[in-house]
Amino acid sequence: MKSIQGIPITSVVIFFTLTFFAQATAQKIIIPKTGIIVFEKLGKVTNQKLYDSTLSILNSKMKIMFRKEITDGFTNQEIDYNSNYVEDIIDMSMQTLDFGISGDNLKKYHVFNDSTITSYRKLNDKIQGDYQLINRNTQTYSMRSKIDSTIIPIMDNSYEYLDEDRIIISEYKDQNKIINGLDCFKVVLTKIDKISSDEGISLLYDELENPQTTYVLYVTESLKCKYHPVINYKSILEKYYPLEIVEYSNLIQGIESIYSLKEFSLK
Repeated sequence: MKSIQGIPITSVVIFFTLTFFAQATAQKIIIPKTGIIVFEKLGKVTNQKLYDSTLSILNSKMKIMFRKEITDGFTNQEIDYNSNYVEDIIDMSMQTLDFGISGDNLKKYHVFNDSTITSYRKLNDKIQGDYQLINRNTQTYSMRSKIDSTIIPIMDNSYEYLDEDRIIISEYKDQNKIINGLDCFKVVLTKIDKISSDEGISLLYDELENPQTTYVLYVTESLKCKYHPVINYKSILEKYYPLEIVEYSNLIQGIESIYSLKEFSLK
C-alpha cells in the first residue's frame, strides 16, 4: 500500500479511526430515560473551635426567640405562666433542632422511568416523607403517600425551582475531577439570604452583614437533566449536572454538608 510522506496508508487510517472513536466517546451525552441516581449526605466539622463558638451563639439566640414567642403567647391570652414550665418547653423545642452532625444517614433518590422521575429520601434506610412523582413532559409533579400509594394528596402541580434573585455563579473549568467516569469541573454557587422582617428571625442574623449559603459543585456537561435530588436551581441544571455538592453557611461556621454520589445507573 502507498504511503504519505513515508507513513503507511494503513497507519493513517488507523490513526483517524481511533481519533474519531475517541471524540465520539468524549462527546457522548446521557439524557436519562431509565435508571437511578442516589446522593448520600455527610456532615463534616472543618474547624471545631469555630463550629462550637457559632453553634453556642446560635443556640442562645434560638432560646431567646422561643422564649419571646412563648411568653408573648401567654401575655396575649392573659394567662399566668410558670417560668420553669416555659424553660421546659424551650428545652424540648431545642431538642427538635439539628444544627450539627446528627450521625443519621440521609440518602436522596431519583428513579427514572421514561418521562417520570420518582423522588424520595431515606433516613437511616427508612423512607422519610412521601414520594414525589415528577412528569418531565408536562413539568408538573404529584405526591403519593408512602403508606398507601393510592392516596394522592397533591396532583399535577407545576414544578417549581428555587428563587434565583440573589445568587452568584462562578465557573472554574481549570479545576477538574472524574466522578463515575464522567469529566467534571468546579462551579461555586453563592446564595445571599434574605433577612426576614420578623423580629425573631432577624435576631439570628443581626451580627451578619451578608448571611449566605455557598455550594461548591463538581458538575458534568455529559448528563442532561433539569431535575436533581439535591440541587434545585434551574440556571445550574440547564447548563450542567452536579455529581458532588459541598454546602456550608456563614450562619453556622466550621461545618459543611457533603453530598456524594452513591449509586448511578442512568441510561
